[in-house]
Amino acid sequence: MAANKYSLEDIKKSYKKKDAWWTVYVVDPVASRIMLPLANYTNITPNQLTLLAFLTGLAAAFQFYQGTYYSLVIGAILYHISFMLDCMDGKISRLKRTGTNFGGWLDYILDRTRVAICAFSLMLGQYLQTGQVIYFYFAAIICFLDSTRYMNSLLVYKSLNEMRKKIRSAEKTLMIEKKRAMNPHFKLIKNLNGSQSLRYKKSNEDTWVKNQFLGEVITRFPSYLKLRAFFLKRRVRLHLMSGIEYQMFIFIIAPVIGYLREGIILSTIIMIIFESAIIYKLWLQNLDFHRQLNTLNEKINSYKS
Repeated sequence: MAANKYSLEDIKKSYKKKDAWWTVYVVDPVASRIMLPLANYTNITPNQLTLLAFLTGLAAAFQFYQGTYYSLVIGAILYHISFMLDCMDGKISRLKRTGTNFGGWLDYILDRTRVAICAFSLMLGQYLQTGQVIYFYFAAIICFLDSTRYMNSLLVYKSLNEMRKKIRSAEKTLMIEKKRAMNPHFKLIKNLNGSQSLRYKKSNEDTWVKNQFLGEVITRFPSYLKLRAFFLKRRVRLHLMSGIEYQMFIFIIAPVIGYLREGIILSTIIMIIFESAIIYKLWLQNLDFHRQLNTLNEKINSYKS
């Protein structure tokens, strides 16, 4: 139990800087108010919320398996509750600073497992109701796209970090060569811990654009920054059909409105379009990265020659 009570504003500070629009507009307004008594009057941990979210997801899967319209509606409600609990575990960990590496792993693994179980339960239930084998293909597609989406996200993040490391390394080399050219007796000053110390001025202008390798993106899509700022002001990611929205369309919206097959096909197409856009953006960022790196290497070589 917290000694000092948390306020609703404290809860809101635990929100991510940007998130899926479903989380921002549908989940957070409710989850934040549920979190308030949980944070103030219980000792519930993020891992306990993760497990509770998973168990609620299993209950949703059981309802999906029944295959009737009313069981699908109940399953959709349970899935939404499961997702809300899953959002709360991260917020609690950020609020109380109790997050761990194991907790992050557990959250990721159980999320992917929940999606797979719910997908196959939902499609098996529909197969038993209709006898149409296509539902098994739908289950495979859902699991494949869900896993691919999250792997793609991690790899994009890793790729951008590797690009930044190489640019920083080239920038440091350039500054060394500049100083060496200006003073033949220049030597790197070593800190007490043995690491090399090097200071150079960074321009604040367009720093973010440069660090994100968005030069090519902005050249081809001049309105990108304005569009991004519009959504960021509302705390919404520009990726409007992320893995979260994909799950919500398939496990909540499509079953409730009674158009499961159509909902799966439509959301899958939109998901592929948005993922393709992310891959295209990464390709453009890679072009900008190589342009920056080549420019730095040319400058380095000019000082060496």
